[in-house]
Amino acid sequence: MFIVNYERAIEVILAIAEALMSNEFPFENALRPQDSVRIDGNRLEQSQFWFYACHYMRGAINSTMAIRRLAEMRNERPNLFVPNTAQNENKEDLEKYLRGKINYHSGQIAQFWIDNSQLLAEHYANDPRAIYAGMEDYRAIHEIVANKRVGKKERANGFAGFHGFQRKMSGMLTYFLLDQRLIPDAKFSMAIDFHIIRVLTANGVIVSDTVPFRYCDDVQVAALDALAYFHERHPEYPMSKVCDALWLLSSALCNKSPWNQGFDITGEKMESRRRHMRKNGVDPAVRKKDVFLKLPFPEEAEFNHSGWMKTGNALRREATTCGRCPACDTCRHGVPSWDYYQEGLFVLREK
Repeated sequence: MFIVNYERAIEVILAIAEALMSNEFPFENALRPQDSVRIDGNRLEQSQFWFYACHYMRGAINSTMAIRRLAEMRNERPNLFVPNTAQNENKEDLEKYLRGKINYHSGQIAQFWIDNSQLLAEHYANDPRAIYAGMEDYRAIHEIVANKRVGKKERANGFAGFHGFQRKMSGMLTYFLLDQRLIPDAKFSMAIDFHIIRVLTANGVIVSDTVPFRYCDDVQVAALDALAYFHERHPEYPMSKVCDALWLLSSALCNKSPWNQGFDITGEKMESRRRHMRKNGVDPAVRKKDVFLKLPFPEEAEFNHSGWMKTGNALRREATTCGRCPACDTCRHGVPSWDYYQEGLFVLREK
């Protein structure tokens, strides 16, 4: 069960959003993934690019890298980003091409790419913007866009959403189209990912009765409730900007904090999965939790209760990250990205 502290939501989100809008630390030079590319073409062509980009916005992948590679692919093979032509691609050939560009679930995404091209062409005349036609409130877009198939069954109207799209990807599509000013402003459901949940849980906006916990619909709904509550009371802050503020804070600041170090269940620091497997000759198919190999620490090192060593360098990093954070007065936990990307867990380490 996830409980939302609505008063804390106002306090935390307002402090972070104000820092972004005022271009204060840590947002002075922070870049979003979409800032790394320039997508040329008319508004339809740009919309199509962001629709296909959402196939990779699934977590456990570097979004900036994925968007850059997708932009390269668009330059090399522009027809892949036009539904009428992409729906006729050979699945095996497309899988091979995707694997050479972004080696991430290539077989699955190749099939989704072809199937969703057909759906976009058939139901929306090749135009992702048509999904939003006549809508004044985008919060229900998840019900339209997200995949609702059970096995091979579809809804009676023949359209059951886009293959592979779930709540986060639905939100990302809306976010990208709004951010690029390709659809009109309206209320919308933010894309809730690791970074946003990390900030909200670390600051006590969302409280779980079980820790650690996994990414699930319930925590996404709790996050959306907190953000909707904030937006109702502070409509002067566009939701796309609030989304940017939380995401950038986590990726630009929390990721550099010593509290971002990942540990196994005993609290001892571990090497990254790949490195300790290469070093010890372990089959890469074996999951980290089956291989508890700990790194030795110098006996004289001070080892605090959450697992990172209070060396001079670590303390300086804490002072220049957590110590300068706009939410430093309310942040009570470190939420390491390592635990999430390796084991799918949100682990809260009390500060």
